[in-house]
Amino acid sequence: MYDDFIPDGVIFSRLNVLAVNMEFTRQKYGPELCVKAIERNLVEGCKTWASMPGINLRYDTGVIWLQSYGVIWLPYHIPFTLFNIVLQTRLSAEQAPECIARLIAEQRKRDLPLAWYVLPSSSPDDLDRYLEEAGLVFSGSTAGMALHLDEFGEGFTLPEDLEIREVTVRNDMWKWVRIVVKAFEFPNTIIPAWFEVQNEVGVGENKRWRHYLGLRRGEPVATSSMFLGAGTIDIANVATVPTERNQGIGTLMTRHILENARRMGVPLATLCATGMAEGIYRNLGFKEYCRINLFTLSPD
Repeated sequence: MYDDFIPDGVIFSRLNVLAVNMEFTRQKYGPELCVKAIERNLVEGCKTWASMPGINLRYDTGVIWLQSYGVIWLPYHIPFTLFNIVLQTRLSAEQAPECIARLIAEQRKRDLPLAWYVLPSSSPDDLDRYLEEAGLVFSGSTAGMALHLDEFGEGFTLPEDLEIREVTVRNDMWKWVRIVVKAFEFPNTIIPAWFEVQNEVGVGENKRWRHYLGLRRGEPVATSSMFLGAGTIDIANVATVPTERNQGIGTLMTRHILENARRMGVPLATLCATGMAEGIYRNLGFKEYCRINLFTLSPD
């Protein structure tokens, strides 16, 4: 069952060793492979959060999910929805009700929330219905999008007052985290945990995540991230502070990553976009290949 869950594309280890799946390098990504890449990048990116003590990656029958626990030496508890989320589901129609009920009971026992991704590959096919019948609430849908980098126009120029630099030091990571938390309206209480998660996952040339900070006239105003996935890259955390929005900075942060990826020889970029951002990414050449739904349940 779990063979489908194991990424058979590029694996970036601490030594930055690449093992490239020939399925992805000898042919251009068709629609089915694009969907597979979108799913894998989303799931594999989230799985890296389990590097943080207190966030456990669990492989239960039919599901892979993250669950957070309080850790005695941490000065905070981390009941954050995205740290308590089912990433992949392979259940039969007979298994689904029992599994969903079991996870809900386990989370309620620990006073933790629960979130659940419904991906194109999720089963049963009507998983949405089973989740709603169990009490989870539909919380939104994102567009799974992809761009073939050989179709991406070359070159762009940054405004003189804008600098984009990779996050490599703790001080820049704090700035990056604060912008992301505010832009995505996460609770401020998550800032310390979100910082520690990114710190544990790590950044740099031999890591799977690379974060970028945009500075305008020396002040931090925007963020973006690149995840090195299954022979592709994923773009995430594109955010701009409210006072600097609608000036094209988010587009520049995205183009910066696409240029880096093309120089690395990566053939495909993926991302998940909310309704407000879909138009921006379409203008860059991204196409929608699937929808990803999110269901949530609060601990009370």
